[in-house]
Amino acid sequence: MHPIEHRVFCHVARVIKGMFIKSIDTLKKLIERAKTKTGLKVDVNVIDKEYLIGKKTKKEELRDCKIKSDKTIPKWNYSVSPAF
Repeated sequence: MHPIEHRVFCHVARVIKGMFIKSIDTLKKLIERAKTKTGLKVDVNVIDKEYLIGKKTKKEELRDCKIKSDKTIPKWNYSVSPAF
């Protein structure tokens, strides 16, 4: 899934506004409080992993990957799996 859904960004920004964030756990608890009047709630998953930056993928490798779009906003929510 997408790391942050665009519809909840303003609500997340609202709950963390003016807060001193001292740890990931504190941030997670604050973000989980974000919700809307229509019932939209936020699920938070902390991904404790280092990602390489600046890594390029060859067009051939990307063409061979399996891209599965999610039912909700498929343009932004998708999974990419290598074609082994």
